[in-house]
Amino acid sequence: MFELLDELEFEVLAGETEEESGVFLPAATAVFGGRPAQTSRRKPPPRKYPWRRRPRPLVVSRPISHPAGLEEVRWVQSTLNMVMNLRLPIDGIMGRKTRSALRDFRRREGLAADGFLGSDTKKALVDARRKLSAPPVNATTISSAKGTMYNAANGEPAGEPAQGGEEQFLGRIFGGVTGAYTGQTNRRSNQYLRWVQAGLNKIMGLRLAVDGISGPKTRSAIRAFQQKQGLAADGIVGPNTERALIAAGAGRPPHAGPIPGTTPVGNGSTLGNKIVQLANQEHQRWQQGRVKESDPRMRPVLENYWRKGAGWLPDDPAWWANYPWSAAFISWVMRQAGAGSDFKYSAAHAVYTKAAKDNRLAGNQNPFKAYRISEAASQPGDLVCKSRAGSGATYDNIREGMQTHCDIVTEVQPGRLLTIGGNVSDSVKITPVSIDGNGRISAPGYFAVIKVGASSP
Repeated sequence: MFELLDELEFEVLAGETEEESGVFLPAATAVFGGRPAQTSRRKPPPRKYPWRRRPRPLVVSRPISHPAGLEEVRWVQSTLNMVMNLRLPIDGIMGRKTRSALRDFRRREGLAADGFLGSDTKKALVDARRKLSAPPVNATTISSAKGTMYNAANGEPAGEPAQGGEEQFLGRIFGGVTGAYTGQTNRRSNQYLRWVQAGLNKIMGLRLAVDGISGPKTRSAIRAFQQKQGLAADGIVGPNTERALIAAGAGRPPHAGPIPGTTPVGNGSTLGNKIVQLANQEHQRWQQGRVKESDPRMRPVLENYWRKGAGWLPDDPAWWANYPWSAAFISWVMRQAGAGSDFKYSAAHAVYTKAAKDNRLAGNQNPFKAYRISEAASQPGDLVCKSRAGSGATYDNIREGMQTHCDIVTEVQPGRLLTIGGNVSDSVKITPVSIDGNGRISAPGYFAVIKVGASSP
């Protein structure tokens, strides 16, 4: 009798296996008279559906981002790298390092250090990024049909990101208008995206479909181009990437024209346009002045300035720090722009400034001519020169050996010029220069304007 009860109890308890019921059952036991009874150790019956497997729990090896947030996270990572001098991977994944960087950023900005990307964090990131960018031209915000705000100066989102999927977000980050560099351009249009794709194909030898659709291959190509140009590799075509595309040979974007109230790029000459494009390109290579000459990654760049610009390299173990390279930078830009034999290449600004003055006095056909700051208004592509280190250099007494410094005019704004120069705070940076109502330089220390491609002011 006891044996029969043992068998019945085992069958009841072992009738369902762990895999079928999802519930773990202990070994069958029966208690009679205060002690466990011995049970038969029969094998459970075969599974009814042996091919079925018990569902395994989902194990996530790395954080998951919603598809609509991938490009936004890349922008966040790029911005954190810019404003906090980090090296986060621009992968669009809100991982541990990105959240930790967000916490540090929020703590720095006086926000709750929770590592979440809320509207207050986005606003702080936009503000921090804008402070590091070049001073804007007529910076305004523009409302899209969806109510999303764009900044006219840097093309970055100025408010809450649009909702409703990846393509809507991509429309936002490609949207807005450019600054004075290329005029009003709709970066959301298919025509603009086709221009980007065609430019990348031409410059990088790719075979992207020129269909005006911002797919994964197009965004990957944009990031590769940005890395090659020394830009933040966020996959976003803003004014900086647009300038680099134009300088690399992509041509002008569709429907580009000057913004009212600003001076178009270049002084009307092809040479002037190329000078401005190259200056902007190098400004981006040096990450708007945040990368310094002491960075070992910039040694090949500096060596290129010296060898191709000045024509020689200082014989010094620490040449990159002990020898001023601002004139070598100017000479490199001029040579790359195609100035040929017209420019007096040198490692000293006074050499080419004196040569430009001589061209003006001789009335020859050379496109580089120097004028007093009271005689000529500066245009993009021109050079503006000032005395340095108490040299007392003026237009009338300029001669070789005098310590001077010259920068390239890249933009004319109401009341000031924006100039880009080398070895400015050990980097390539923008320097604003005040002008009067007639466009003449009013900032102290400046004595000459070297016009490029213009016969007279």
